[in-house]
Amino acid sequence: MKPIYYAPFWCFLALVFFQSPLAALSVGGETPRIMNFDRATYGGQNQTWMIGQSPRGLMYFGNNAGLLEYDGMQWRLYSLPDRQIVRAVAGGKDGRIFVGGFGEFGYWAPDPTTGRLLYHSLARNVQSNRLSHEEIWHISINEHGVVFQSFAVIYYYDYHTVREIIPPGNIMFLHNAGGELIVPVIGKGLYRWTPKTGFSFVNGSQRLADSRVKALLPHRGGWLIGTEQEGLWRYDGQSIVEWNNQAQSRLKAFQLNKAIVLQSGQLAIGTILDGLYLLDESGRQIHHISKESGLQNNTVLALYQDMAGDLWLGLDKGIDLLALSDPLSYYQDRSGKIGAVYTATVFQGKLYVGTNQGVYYKSWPTLSHSDFKLLAGTQGQVWELQVREGQLLCGHNDGTFIIDANGKVSKISAVTGGWRLATFKNQSNVLLQGTYTGLVALRKDEGQSWRFDHRITGTGEPIKHLALDRQGGVLVSNPYKGLMYLELDPNGAKIAASKLLGPKEGLPSPFKVRLDVINDECIVQADTFLLRWDPVTGRLAPLDYFKGVQLGSGHFRIVEGIGAEWFKVFVDGVEWYRSDQLLGYLPVRLTPDFENIISLDANTYLFCLDNGYALLARDGLVVIKDQLPKPLIRSLELPDGLVFFPDHLGEKNMPGLPSAANRLSFEFSAPFYTRPLRFRSRLSGVEDQWSDWTTSPLREFTNLSFGAYTFEVQSNLSDQSTRLNLFIRPRWFETNLAKLLFTTLICTFFVLLFLWNQRRFELHRQQMEMDKERQVQQERIRVRNEQLQADVLNKSKELATSTFSLVRKNETLFQLKEALNEIKSDLGVRLPDKYYRQLIHLIDSHLDSDHDWQVFETNFNQVHEVFFKKIIEDFPELTPGDLRLAAYLKMNLSSKEIAPLLNISLRGVENKRYRLRLKLNLPVDANLTEFLMRY
Repeated sequence: MKPIYYAPFWCFLALVFFQSPLAALSVGGETPRIMNFDRATYGGQNQTWMIGQSPRGLMYFGNNAGLLEYDGMQWRLYSLPDRQIVRAVAGGKDGRIFVGGFGEFGYWAPDPTTGRLLYHSLARNVQSNRLSHEEIWHISINEHGVVFQSFAVIYYYDYHTVREIIPPGNIMFLHNAGGELIVPVIGKGLYRWTPKTGFSFVNGSQRLADSRVKALLPHRGGWLIGTEQEGLWRYDGQSIVEWNNQAQSRLKAFQLNKAIVLQSGQLAIGTILDGLYLLDESGRQIHHISKESGLQNNTVLALYQDMAGDLWLGLDKGIDLLALSDPLSYYQDRSGKIGAVYTATVFQGKLYVGTNQGVYYKSWPTLSHSDFKLLAGTQGQVWELQVREGQLLCGHNDGTFIIDANGKVSKISAVTGGWRLATFKNQSNVLLQGTYTGLVALRKDEGQSWRFDHRITGTGEPIKHLALDRQGGVLVSNPYKGLMYLELDPNGAKIAASKLLGPKEGLPSPFKVRLDVINDECIVQADTFLLRWDPVTGRLAPLDYFKGVQLGSGHFRIVEGIGAEWFKVFVDGVEWYRSDQLLGYLPVRLTPDFENIISLDANTYLFCLDNGYALLARDGLVVIKDQLPKPLIRSLELPDGLVFFPDHLGEKNMPGLPSAANRLSFEFSAPFYTRPLRFRSRLSGVEDQWSDWTTSPLREFTNLSFGAYTFEVQSNLSDQSTRLNLFIRPRWFETNLAKLLFTTLICTFFVLLFLWNQRRFELHRQQMEMDKERQVQQERIRVRNEQLQADVLNKSKELATSTFSLVRKNETLFQLKEALNEIKSDLGVRLPDKYYRQLIHLIDSHLDSDHDWQVFETNFNQVHEVFFKKIIEDFPELTPGDLRLAAYLKMNLSSKEIAPLLNISLRGVENKRYRLRLKLNLPVDANLTEFLMRY
């Protein structure tokens, strides 16, 4: 994957679209802003040996602890396989970071899958044993290959293979001068080297045979050669001569160590003992920057100018950044010599600054490096310096002074606390002054010199700020009472009327009230509100727009500039405008509560700081169309801990993320190093509005569902944003196939439910029909049973009737037989035996007739159809006579009633009952009749 190149964005000094102020400003003592990074900040060790930069703008440092990476927000440390010191580092155009150390060299490159930096050793491809005793001190890269250099061997990597090259002798650092690789050989001189032709001696370089060459730079068609103890020399192609420059003697004395040519053509030279020197092409010293100026250490081990034009210094103790792209140059009072600056002005060829320690001055403008001197008699807090009618007035804690062209100081007012001066009613010879104890008037005397005239009666409170409106009224701010409006009498001797302004007059807050007159208008700042005073209505109105720029509310104030220029001053920086055009952002913190920006001349602004001041040259401004680089999305962390680095994907889409990635944590940065960075972001699909600005480079989103998202991040460098398209894959049950399956199952379920209901209804209908049929059938059975029961009852009745008839018949026959016997006994022979026997036979035949039993049996079986079958099965030894007796007993006939039926006597019946009981195995106490009736 190809790396992202931001090089077009860095063609100019990119912070606020300016040329280097070094060419425009020549004031001695002012230096570019210095940013310090100590070992506690970057997480490495003290010494940094070489510096490089990737095409994306990330900075890399060869440190004793390893390779340091800095993206503008966070530092990261990478270690070589054996944790060697990284002596050499260089960024390749393909995104690889080449490094070298003791017995090792290779490169770090992003892993194609995760984007993490992975180390690839090239040393393992070297067959020689020399490398195990060598340390790589320098790396040089060109389009054909990479050169890794130790003091005795050169290793050349042509992006395919590594080749070992033995130089003509021991060497110091090889140098790339205008595309040529120059190798200083100790004891011999300089040699050119190319992969094809090898080494060739540079004619005339014998002069440097015994010198330690530390730098070799292209210069005006030749070379500048920097030596360790002999300073700078110039080579014109034939001979080498000493190059006279303003720093030459100091470079010899303090050991030149590193040197590079800056984008502006100037020279940056680092020393072992005395910090950094900046020279122009002619050798004129522009700056000397040392520990006294703000460096952490005076030993410069590495120099590198980044894409923004800022200069990085690898020191023996820490890493420093010289903000050359910052249009401001600084006088930083680290020793406390002059103190916090509250005011300044240029008068009679001198720059005067008023501080909390007094008035200091130095020549203006000058190329010398003279420092400030204290103006005698001004010791103490200085509030204001103003040039009025050719005289310099100084508002001081002790009163008010006049300073003449010779630096003589004269007190003209003993009223303490000269805070602010203003012209009274457009009378150039009268000034109003706010003091610790009210208003006073200053007037020019006949000798055209300012003097104290009188106090203005009616006031006695401190007046820190004052402004005169077009009607001649005076707005004053009191640290304790807020804002007041005063009317003076025509002579300006006393207060004619006063009014404390409050909410009725449009003042929302009486706190932190400050007054300024801009474009002949009184501008009031009250806490976070900006207001405009209307002298006609006597009210304050919100100042929503200023020169076409929407202001809003916030902790800032408006400061007037030169012509159409003006400044919007925040706590941590300043926005510079020309009318409604934003010229740039200045990362400077002004003195709190005294945020003064002073026009020293038609080309220069001075910013008052609490440890010195900063200068801004207006003629250094060049508006360019190139935009600043966009933020980088450094990493994306998923819930399972897997981290991607999608910045190497550019604007491409991320691969589909797993369905479990419902929590995403983004880390981002911007490869810009000279101003505080703030970010805002949003994740489309979750939120459409930008988040609030924050200094945190992290953003986390939780409880994300599947779908497409676009993460967008923007920095305060520009309006550009970086986007990353994401897609969280759905869980298996959230896929379209699963949805189709679920839909199908649901439809199938409802169809089956419908069919089931239909079937249930049908079964219910059938059941109802069956129940109805069953009810009909049961009704039929009931009717039939009733009929059968009726038939059985009838048959029982008939059986009973026939039985009783039979009993009655047999009883009658017995009675007839007995009567006949009695008649025979009475008549004797008179009743012939023949007739008697016929009658007895007839009666006996009817008593013993089987026909009666058959009829009885038939009727009995109709009523008790299973009785005989069951009792025969249970008691097979029963005789027919026993069965007849059992049948009669079943009908609950008494022995008396049974006797005629059996044609036996009552005693014979009892005997039969006894024998039947025995055959039925009934106990003694069991009732035979009841047993048979239940059987």
